[in-house]
Amino acid sequence: MIAILGKEFKHYFKSPIGYVFMGFVFVVFGILFTVNLFYQNSDYSQVVGSQLTIMFVLFFGTPLITMKLLAEEKNKKTDQLIITSPINITDFILGKYLAASGLFLLTIILTMIQPLILSIFGEIPIPKIIGSYIGFMLLGCSLIAMGLFISALSSSQMIAAVVTYIVFLAILFSDTIILTLPKDRLSSILFASLLVIIITLLVYFIVKNIVITITITAIGIAIIVMIYIVNPIFYDDFMINFFGYFSLLARFKTFTMGILDLGSIIYYISISIMFVFLSVQVIEKRRWS
Repeated sequence: MIAILGKEFKHYFKSPIGYVFMGFVFVVFGILFTVNLFYQNSDYSQVVGSQLTIMFVLFFGTPLITMKLLAEEKNKKTDQLIITSPINITDFILGKYLAASGLFLLTIILTMIQPLILSIFGEIPIPKIIGSYIGFMLLGCSLIAMGLFISALSSSQMIAAVVTYIVFLAILFSDTIILTLPKDRLSSILFASLLVIIITLLVYFIVKNIVITITITAIGIAIIVMIYIVNPIFYDDFMINFFGYFSLLARFKTFTMGILDLGSIIYYISISIMFVFLSVQVIEKRRWS
């Protein structure tokens, strides 16, 4: 894994991608830093946590370093060598992911010189700035894992980039879309029933056992009915609360207030692990098919 990590990391600087990404990030941070100075605002967390930084750096910048991760291997047919060789696929995927995350983290760490300069000339809200940086890094690494998974599914860098941008835009506007969801109890109960159906279908495809599947379906429906009888208020705004819980951006807001929420940290790490795992499964399936 270390060898793959080193090779991939160096590859970013043997091609224009690494320099383009770092230059793009520095320009975005530089512009927002200058605007912040213009308004004589010492709260640098508003630079790191601003919607513009998130939109340009994370949602438009990170696809630059993820689109080629695995799609390039498939496009150049070098994936056949990897699939047929005794190389550990998990090490291979982890090396790719850590190289992309390493480039991203190195770039973000270099921007920390800006709050350091501000600290020389006056007081700055250090907890909020540190919290914003930690949240920004965790969110970025989660998005890189998603981009890696999309790249694993595609054979073209261009397609991988387009799909990644579409998915990232959906995430960017997800909080607004969530607010338009139905809030009444009937819609919430139907949505909860749909979740039970999806879960039971997943269980069926995994265990291939109809008895277990029917049992889980019955338990799920019983839970929905019991909750409605005991506490019907639970279904008020259920869909909004459900999707809001999984919102990547909503969890980032607590970091900008200087709060290191353990649940959000675990959530971001879990998202990264899940998509790295799924990427491994995609390549493993290709190996054995």
